Amino acid sequence: MVVSLHEDGDIFGCEVAHSALQHKNFSSVGTIKTNDFEYADGQVKGELTTDGPTDIFGETWEVNVKFVAPLGEIPKEYQVAESTETKQTPPNSEESEPVEADNKTATKPAAPGLNAKDVALTKDATDVEYKSLVEQMSFKSELPVKSACADLSANLKAQGWAKDGDDLITPNSSILNRKRGSAKLTIFVKPDAGGSEIKMMTEGLSWDGQ
Repeated sequence: MVVSLHEDGDIFGCEVAHSALQHKNFSSVGTIKTNDFEYADGQVKGELTTDGPTDIFGETWEVNVKFVAPLGEIPKEYQVAESTETKQTPPNSEESEPVEADNKTATKPAAPGLNAKDVALTKDATDVEYKSLVEQMSFKSELPVKSACADLSANLKAQGWAKDGDDLITPNSSILNRKRGSAKLTIFVKPDAGGSEIKMMTEGLSWDGQ
């Protein structure tokens, strides 16, 4: 099960796959929800539930799990606050300056990767939105889901992105995974008003200026 959440706990993408089900892959958006969702201190936790057994394509399934997961890289908004606090050193310490210099060397961030705003989208992308706090972006396309996936895949390939596992592409919902060096994209595509809505969860991109 692959679940995509907004920072407030609302689910915008949920793909379910199980060998015991005849329809091994399907979207459960609107069927599953989160309870006691908490997003703080470098981790996200809560409960995923369907509130009892649920019917899908004539088969019954149920989810009721609690989860705790790391957020990965700490958003820059929190990194700034942390680095400010660590600069407070005893004023009379003879070794305060060398220690501070060593800390600066040790915590020097790695060189930034591709900027989020430069990631290839579909040729007709509209309503583009960047969320630097959670390192996600979203946009819309007039193309249907399969065509949007094909156009986006071609544009990302031209930019140097490679497949990271198999794609899951259906008319109702699709998931693409791409990687470029240390950067990764998890892409969810679903129908929207005759076209498609695309959401990207990212890792390893630069979000400066967003």
